[in-house]
Amino acid sequence: MNSVKVRIGNKEYNLYGDKELIEKSAEEVNRHLKLLQDSSSKITIDALPVLTALNIAESKINEVSSLQKEISLLEAQLSEMNTKLSSILN
Repeated sequence: MNSVKVRIGNKEYNLYGDKELIEKSAEEVNRHLKLLQDSSSKITIDALPVLTALNIAESKINEVSSLQKEISLLEAQLSEMNTKLSSILN
């Protein structure tokens, strides 16, 4: 397993795993950290990681929900196409 050094916030971490995935993940965390820091000066240093994690989780949950709705729509369209195709072929 590869060791990857990343900076999250003001701290460096040595992590093990897929280099590209870890670097992209660190970039995503840093992006959310910066958004929170820029949005309010009242967020304490202790609350920042927790709020960042919650924002990332909420974002991913919304993405999954959106994809699930899209899958349902595509499944309905596919079913309709199959029905039409069956009626044409029979």
